[in-house]
Amino acid sequence: MEKQAFSEITLSQILRKFFPKESVNNQQDTNTCNAVKMALERIENKSLFDEDSISSFSLKNNTVYQLNSLEAKIIERKIILNLKQVFNIQTVSRAAIVQRLKLILAECVPYMVYRLDIKQFFESFHSEVIEKTIYNDIRLSPQTRRLVKDLFGRYKSLKGSGCPRGLAISSVITEILMQNFDAAIRNLSNCFFYARYVDDIIIIISKTENTNEFKGNIEKLLPMGLKFNEQKTKIVDILKNKGNDNSFKNKGKTQKSTVVQTKNNPFEYLGYKYIICEELEEGNRKIIVDMADKKCSKYQFKIIRAFYDFYRNKDCKLLEDRIKFLTCNYKITKNYGSTEVLAGIYFNYPEISEEQVEQGNLKKLDKLLQAMLLSNKSRLTKLISPLLKQEIKNNLIKYSFVQGHKKKTFIKFDPKRLAEIKKCWEH
Repeated sequence: MEKQAFSEITLSQILRKFFPKESVNNQQDTNTCNAVKMALERIENKSLFDEDSISSFSLKNNTVYQLNSLEAKIIERKIILNLKQVFNIQTVSRAAIVQRLKLILAECVPYMVYRLDIKQFFESFHSEVIEKTIYNDIRLSPQTRRLVKDLFGRYKSLKGSGCPRGLAISSVITEILMQNFDAAIRNLSNCFFYARYVDDIIIIISKTENTNEFKGNIEKLLPMGLKFNEQKTKIVDILKNKGNDNSFKNKGKTQKSTVVQTKNNPFEYLGYKYIICEELEEGNRKIIVDMADKKCSKYQFKIIRAFYDFYRNKDCKLLEDRIKFLTCNYKITKNYGSTEVLAGIYFNYPEISEEQVEQGNLKKLDKLLQAMLLSNKSRLTKLISPLLKQEIKNNLIKYSFVQGHKKKTFIKFDPKRLAEIKKCWEH
C-alpha cells in the first residue's frame, strides 16, 4: 500500500502531471507549494471535503458537480490513481470499439444486435453497492477508503444519489461497479461481441434467444439500481445473407423498444450510424458508416442558431468563426490542460465510410449551410438575407463539412474567442 500514500512527493507529481498550468515551477510558485501543503493539512484534520468543497450547476436537465479547490482536485486525482491500480481499470477508446464493431458486423452469419442504454447511469447506483465494492475493499489503503467515503458523504449531504455526475472520480468508480456485469455478458456462450462506453451498450449474439427474455435476463445482471432505458433500446435482427434482396419487415415492438428484422437496417452507436448491406465485399457483408442522424440534427441546430444569433447581433466575423468552428478541426485540452486532443468534423468522426462522406449526413449539412446563405424561402432566411452582403456570402460559402472532413482542415482560436463562439449554443 506504499504506492497509495498521500505524501508531498506523490501529490507534487500529480500537480505537475495533471495541473501543468498551476505548476510551472514549484520553487517559484508559492501557490503551488501551498496547494499541496494545504491538501495534506486538510487530509490530516479531515476537512478536505467540507461544505464549500463541492458545488453544482444544471446542464441538459442533469445536475453536474465540480470540486472548488485545487487541493481537492489534487487529492481526487490521487484517489483515482489508487483505484485504477487496485481494480486494474483499463478503458477502451471509442475509436477502438467502433473499428472492432465494424469487423464483427461484416460477418456473413445471422445475428441479433442489442443497442442498449442505462437510464440515469451515474445517479442510479445504490449506495450499498458503492459501500460494499469500494469502502470495504481491504486492498485499498485505509486513507484512500476514508477519503472516498468523505467525498461521497459530502455529495449525499447535497441530496445527491449514486455517483456525482461531472467529477472525474465517478467515471472510475462506475467502471469498477460495472466490472461484474461486463464479465458476465462477455462470458455468455452465444455472445459474439460486447462493448460498453460509459452507459452505452452494444451486444451481438447468435439468433437463438427470445429477445424479451434475453433483455430481461441481462437487465437482472446490472448492479442494484440500474435499469435499461426502454426509449433508447433498439434490437436489430440481421438475416442470413441470401442475395441482394434489400427488403425488410417489422418483427414487432415490445413496450417502447424497437425490434426490427431486416437485411438492411441502420442503427446508431457512439455517434455513428451503421448500415448493414446485403452486398458482399471480399466475402463479407458490406458495412457503411455515417455520422449518426442524432448528431447531424445537433449540427443542424447549431448552424441555424449561429445564423439566428447573427440576425440579432449583426456580427459578420463571429458568424464566420462559428461556421469555421463547425466545419473544421482543432485541438482541445483536457484534464486541466495536461492532455491535448484532436477534435472537429473529421477527428470526431474518422470512421465515416469514404463513399458516405459526399452523400451522407455531411452532405446534408452542406446543403443546409448553402440554403442559409443562398435561399430566402424560410422565415429565418428571409430575415437574414438582407444582412448577408455578397462579400459575406463569398467568405462563408467556401466552408464545407465534406471538405473539412476530407482535407482535415485545421483552425485555431484562443480560449476567449472560443467561449464567444460557443455561447449561442449553450442553452
